[in-house]
Amino acid sequence: MQENIVSKRSSLPSVLARLQLQHQFLACPRRVLELTSPTLNLDLRTVTHFKSAPATHSIADASSRSPDHLGSACCTHDSVKKRCPWSGLMACPRVAVLSSSSVGTVNRFLPIVSELVQHKCEVRYYIADPAFEEAIQQTGAATELFDDFCGCWPDLLAQDAQSFFHSEKVPTVVKEYMELERYFYALPAGVCLARRLLQLWEAPGAWVPSLVIYSVADLHPRLVSTKLGIPCVAVVPFFLVDRYPACLSDEQRGSWPGAVVEHESVQAANAIAQDEFGTNCLKEFLPCRYFSRCLNVVASIPQIEREETLDQSWMKELAFVWVGFTGNQTHHINGVFVRDSNKLHRLPSDVSAVDCPWRMPLPGGVKILVVSLGSHIVGDGWNALHKSESGPVTGRDFSRRVWRELVENFRGRNDVRVVISIGPQPDACEGLGKIPGNFIARRSIAQMDALSRASAFITHGGRNSVMEGLVAGLPLVLIPCKTDDQEMAKLIERSGAGVVLWKPMEAPAGAIAQAGHAAMFGSAAASQRLRSEELGAQLRAAGGSPAAAEACLEQLQYQWS
Repeated sequence: MQENIVSKRSSLPSVLARLQLQHQFLACPRRVLELTSPTLNLDLRTVTHFKSAPATHSIADASSRSPDHLGSACCTHDSVKKRCPWSGLMACPRVAVLSSSSVGTVNRFLPIVSELVQHKCEVRYYIADPAFEEAIQQTGAATELFDDFCGCWPDLLAQDAQSFFHSEKVPTVVKEYMELERYFYALPAGVCLARRLLQLWEAPGAWVPSLVIYSVADLHPRLVSTKLGIPCVAVVPFFLVDRYPACLSDEQRGSWPGAVVEHESVQAANAIAQDEFGTNCLKEFLPCRYFSRCLNVVASIPQIEREETLDQSWMKELAFVWVGFTGNQTHHINGVFVRDSNKLHRLPSDVSAVDCPWRMPLPGGVKILVVSLGSHIVGDGWNALHKSESGPVTGRDFSRRVWRELVENFRGRNDVRVVISIGPQPDACEGLGKIPGNFIARRSIAQMDALSRASAFITHGGRNSVMEGLVAGLPLVLIPCKTDDQEMAKLIERSGAGVVLWKPMEAPAGAIAQAGHAAMFGSAAASQRLRSEELGAQLRAAGGSPAAAEACLEQLQYQWS
């Protein structure tokens, strides 16, 4: 079933009732991104508000719940043509990249940036922490320090938002759980950063981009690019919709959206967004999902997205291209980061880049088990409370529970080598006793390299870690700690690529080690590995960073055509 669409308005469920989008599907005069599906042969028509033209091509009916029956506003980019599309248009297009200063986010962007540089783009990456500058510059991009809001909102709002933000009126639940902070502060902090970015790009003689690429959780690039009429592309990690944190009770979860929207400081920030940037954020956006009206590049595949999300009507009103796994080992940050005065500092690695311990030849039958609980849990979240299925738990207690059990159960085994990333905390190994000889415990590991030699992977369930585990084709053991971890755990459990320990703090002694052993030697390990390999192959086949860069360049080419 097909229909011609010029514009449409969606009505979402009550929790999303404030999102009302009205966009146009436009025919691109040049090559469009191709949708490949066993049952559909359609073109993706780029959504944009920078040009106005009637739709000239049909949009597919996306009523099916299967990822293989997506509407034409969603596509997988299965083939990438290596070419430079700029002849006769622009000698060296300027591309601004903006993302938060987190290891996982930057690792998602670096290979895309490298591809853009190879396509003769002049790329400038705006980043808050100098600790990332070297890795970014190795891609060939320039860097410019620009403030972030993640973890820095107290100072940012104190400096820029005294007229409308009242810190003494922050809801108590936000003060209690750091997981809620980004939902509450995203709009007020985003408006402040948008003002700064606009001032930077409007200054006389300023470097002004012809395309903006940004993390979908960051509001300020979206506001400024809209105001200045610059095409923009949002990069979306796993999951199109950011769920509210599990630290909220069912009753709180029902009232939380209203509490945020109706808060006087949030309302004041939204009024500024309307008056100064022409955008009603509370009406146009989902929580921490500032989608672009031009194009949204999803670093995932629809096969592992939530089915209920793919059924939402707004999915058919925005343009998405699914590019799978964008990471690679060439442009990938490894190392230990500690935060001091809201700035990250990179410590020297305690693993040789040449002689990594997991690369040592092993006797036949010996398996490697990699254990990584995430840079946040063993870093900034070491002393913070996280709402797990077992209730609030600190990163310290969670990590030690996992590590202690593995040491006790795998100590001295000749058939297993355990590689653990313990993070930068000086007290990380307290209570573990002497580290056994068959264990490799390091502050950081080159995770992708270690996984390529592993037989199984125990992880908290972070987005990048799960992606890397699937690309390596490993059976996964997920021990979720935070909200995002729990969503990833549901995905893996549903996919059959691994198992989940939902309440690790309450699990019987030995349960975590037993799950790790089963992932290496158990009867279900083969089927889990096969399913992981299948998903990993699909993540790679979607095109990765070359496909992401190509999609961004297509958007810019269309604007200049």
